[in-house]
Amino acid sequence: EPEPQPSLAAQPQPARSTDQALIPAAGAWRAPRLLLLCNDRPTDPYQQPMARPKEFVREDVLDKAMQLFWARGFETPSIQDLVECMGIGRSSLYDTFGSKEELIFEALDCYVSQMKGRILANLDRPGPARQVIDDFFRNLIERDFGGHTKSCLITRAALMTGRSNEEILDRACDFLNLVEDAFHRILSNGLEGGEITPEKDARALARFFVNAMQGISVTAAARAERNTLEDVVRTTLSVLD
Repeated sequence: EPEPQPSLAAQPQPARSTDQALIPAAGAWRAPRLLLLCNDRPTDPYQQPMARPKEFVREDVLDKAMQLFWARGFETPSIQDLVECMGIGRSSLYDTFGSKEELIFEALDCYVSQMKGRILANLDRPGPARQVIDDFFRNLIERDFGGHTKSCLITRAALMTGRSNEEILDRACDFLNLVEDAFHRILSNGLEGGEITPEKDARALARFFVNAMQGISVTAAARAERNTLEDVVRTTLSVLD
């Protein structure tokens, strides 16, 4: 008859060292850990789900802000006016632009970017210098009498802040220098081609035309009559005679 085998429970277990005794058996902490994780964020049946932030195109809302500043100035619109015009929440406005002042700076950059394309398209084109410049100023008049009589946004910003805001002044100077350089290029071409008498100074004329452009914009914003602006343009172009 075979000898009975001792049970596993009856077999002696090897002694565990002190270090091994401090190490928990595999899986000993799993259940408490899972319970802790489950209890980290208790479920509230009455808690409303967080609303998803409204999606928007940054360039679109920035253009809306620019139009509001252009129409009403920089100080008048409140944050509430801005969020209603832009169609975004206050938190989105601050998260995206930082502050109203930063939004103003970006609106000016947006304006310069748009106007740069229009100005260069009108001045950096082939043709007689006098005709190109004449067309440029005639287009200004047509724009101003086409329901767009808000004056130049850069001019308005510079006039409102004076020399107290370097950020705005830097943007105004950069924009006016850009326009001046565009006038200078077309005038230099006219001098080289003999359209303009050689004693004329292309740089001085370019600065004069920039000043005339700003003056026409301001005069149009004051609801001047069309014939008034046409007189200004005709007299302005007479410096090329």
